[in-house]
Amino acid sequence: MGYGYKANPHLTFENEFGLSPFGSQRRRQAYSLLDVLGDIAGMFELISAVLGLVLYKVSEHSFQLKALNRLFLVSTEDAALFRSEKAPSSAALVASARSEVDER
Repeated sequence: MGYGYKANPHLTFENEFGLSPFGSQRRRQAYSLLDVLGDIAGMFELISAVLGLVLYKVSEHSFQLKALNRLFLVSTEDAALFRSEKAPSSAALVASARSEVDER
């Protein structure tokens, strides 16, 4: 008896098993929901890193432009140019403390 299509014309599938010294072993593992979430998180991290690099360059350029703008305004008579409006200067704090002491 032969093998293959010629031996049996009604054959739809034939599988032959044998031992080989060069064989490989296969293993199947199920893909779980945690694996999917891990892949999504990896893609999010990649996109976040790329956007971070782009925004770093934009923020660096913005800082340089602002610093150059203030550098050329240094020779003005405006004493409060570099002081923050939110926090009072140390001289103002000392003056207010002295005025409170003098009032007592």
